[in-house]
Amino acid sequence: MAFTATSLRQLSKPLILDGGLGSELELLHPPAMHHKLWSGLTLILQPEIITRIHYSYIAAGSDIVTTSSYQALELGLLEHGADFGIDTPQKCAVIFDKSIACAVAAVDQWVGENPDTPRMRPLVAAAIGPYGAYLANGAEYTGDYGSVTAAELKRFHALRLVTFLNNRDVDLLAFETFPNVVEFKVCMELLEEMTQALGVSKPFYVSFNYRSPTQICDGTPIAEVVSYLAKKPLVSLIAIGGNCVSLAMVPALLQSLKGLVGGTLPLLVYPNSGEIYDGTTKEWHENDDKDCKFTKEGLNAWYDAGVRLVGGCCRTGPKDIRLMRESFE
Repeated sequence: MAFTATSLRQLSKPLILDGGLGSELELLHPPAMHHKLWSGLTLILQPEIITRIHYSYIAAGSDIVTTSSYQALELGLLEHGADFGIDTPQKCAVIFDKSIACAVAAVDQWVGENPDTPRMRPLVAAAIGPYGAYLANGAEYTGDYGSVTAAELKRFHALRLVTFLNNRDVDLLAFETFPNVVEFKVCMELLEEMTQALGVSKPFYVSFNYRSPTQICDGTPIAEVVSYLAKKPLVSLIAIGGNCVSLAMVPALLQSLKGLVGGTLPLLVYPNSGEIYDGTTKEWHENDDKDCKFTKEGLNAWYDAGVRLVGGCCRTGPKDIRLMRESFE
């Protein structure tokens, strides 16, 4: 399919993203959960585990797998990767490319095992997470980056973005879990600059973390973000939405976004399970006040609201993706 906002809008059912990485790593590579590099540690030491997780999501029904690069960050790798031989920007870029290779290996394996499938070949989305992931202090849920400057944010994102733009196996870019409007604008400007300089353009989506259905985490109205995008010549933008938000927030969030984009831009959403995260203890707890289950009725309501990319974030797994797949068949 031609991967554009127009082609997405015309779909009779959403494309299915994958689910959470952390809950699967907790089972398959527990040391990564308490290491500063998180999934970056697994990429360095046991990349086959990452491939296994990607494959489990594809087998469950994912049309798009997202790379394990959310917390594979140049600053983090240079600070905590020296013991593993990661001590230069060039070696960091190798890790970024490895995250792509793991996803491609899973896609190739599944396609090879299912030569007659009517499903599309799964796509690879390169995950570009926020500066808050590097801080590892819960800032991706607040957007509070302290005194960091726009210039520093630009340097922070530059190497990973140029690596992904130059990698032919990347089908689209996923700017995800962004809580801070300054960082978001820096990334959009950087993407424009690099696209022109490299002569390479890839479809991309932008997904924010929210404090309310009308504000991203730093308090910026999502209306301001949509207005900013409307003024930019970002022809490769295919969708806008949210992730790492509670399941309970999704209906109001989609209503807010739908009113702003007016059907001109597809929506995306991949929420958490609905459980409650404690940023101090870094643990998840059950939420007795909310229904934390995906349902066929709810998923179809999301499609009716304009969602064309749907999946799960923290504490979701292959079973949730399978439910999503079956809900639209």
